[in-house]
Amino acid sequence: MPLLPSERAALERALLAIESVLARTVSGTPSGIQQGAPAHEALTAGLAAAAALVDVSQTLLRTSHDPSPAVLLEEWRTLVAHTQVAGQRVQRMVRLLAGEKHIAAAQGPLLPPRPLRAPRSPRG
Repeated sequence: MPLLPSERAALERALLAIESVLARTVSGTPSGIQQGAPAHEALTAGLAAAAALVDVSQTLLRTSHDPSPAVLLEEWRTLVAHTQVAGQRVQRMVRLLAGEKHIAAAQGPLLPPRPLRAPRSPRG
């Protein structure tokens, strides 16, 4: 069953949306999650894996191919490599989250650190 143009467009929009959120996540901390916290690292890994898998799916659904055996073989190797990278990112995500007790612990401290107080001057 061929993919409808609207379905192709939906996959492309999904990929662009995932990549946009990933770029914002890498450069900042969404929803107050502390950068470097396990949840932030897992979120980044999960989004990267999702983008890779949508890309792999688009490639698998493509119907026109270069008939050259060398080109087909290279495309297939690239596809397998992207799938392996996505799997590794998901495994990283699992390892990061499995080491935490609950979601709040994975997000790191949610309150900003208190500013340091100036030392009191001695009374004389």
